Amino acid sequence: MRLIIIATLVLTAGVCLAQTTGYAPVRAELEGGTTVYSVTTPVFETTADATYQTERYGPDFTYIFHGLPPGPARLKLGFCENRYDRRGQRVFDVALQDKRVLERFDVVREAGGANRSIVRVFQGVPVAGQLRIRLDPSAAREPVLCGLELIEETP
Repeated sequence: MRLIIIATLVLTAGVCLAQTTGYAPVRAELEGGTTVYSVTTPVFETTADATYQTERYGPDFTYIFHGLPPGPARLKLGFCENRYDRRGQRVFDVALQDKRVLERFDVVREAGGANRSIVRVFQGVPVAGQLRIRLDPSAAREPVLCGLELIEETP
């Protein structure tokens, strides 16, 4: 397996950092209005506090990565709830390549509390030059995303 992208979605002014190995540079595009929010509170269940201490959130937003090699990939999405501390305060859906993969996702419920990182892994994500990650509110407040990692799967 080769690492295709390592991205923290929260760098300068919320610009996504994309690092590639062995491929042309990947371009990241953001659609939708979002805000970047950071805290200094320690994060449980990780050794990468900085990744989970900063989040991108908004009413709905989509990341589109262009220039990816074709083929299946494993995608890891990292979440942490830094603002709310009760279940049901932030509930949202996540779609990959326009297919819903998380429905009514509640970070506090899934992680077992606030300020706790949680990663969801998706195998066999079809990538044909482009990857779309869309987050939409499904009940309460806006969706949130702290980081992602995309790894090429070898057949």
